[in-house]
Amino acid sequence: MKIPLEDLFVSLKLEDEEERKEVDFTDVLRFDRCIVLGDPGLGKTTLLRMLAYLNRDLALIPIYVRISEYSEKRNGLFEYIKSQRFGKLYEWALKGGKALVLLDGLDEVIDTAVRMRVAEDVRDFVSTFPSNRFVITSRIVGYEVVRLPFKHFIIKPFE
Repeated sequence: MKIPLEDLFVSLKLEDEEERKEVDFTDVLRFDRCIVLGDPGLGKTTLLRMLAYLNRDLALIPIYVRISEYSEKRNGLFEYIKSQRFGKLYEWALKGGKALVLLDGLDEVIDTAVRMRVAEDVRDFVSTFPSNRFVITSRIVGYEVVRLPFKHFIIKPFE
């Protein structure tokens, strides 16, 4: 028996870090570049999956990258993405500004120096493909060292 994700997903509440106001998780899709921060177990990865699902109305191609897996290879994010199962489609989407790039777990790169280099890779990738949308997740702890110049949201704990 399969149950649709939207039937299981508990809607997350986020706080806009700059404006200090509560927003719905779908507000993330209004921004071209954003970071979603949260403590362990609050649903960052599930949020990315739900955003990929909801994005079907935007007609963007979702591209999911687990950053810890990328960091082991570090051959450039574009090369890494092109090497994935749907690499040709992803390349077309990125070059055409039709991608929703979901980068999961920036904090999961344990070595701080490597995490800083990966964050630089992300900056370079975003500047190379600026017409796409980007959502990056990270735990709060470990993120400040690599802070990126994007819109920031913090997942509020469940009540």
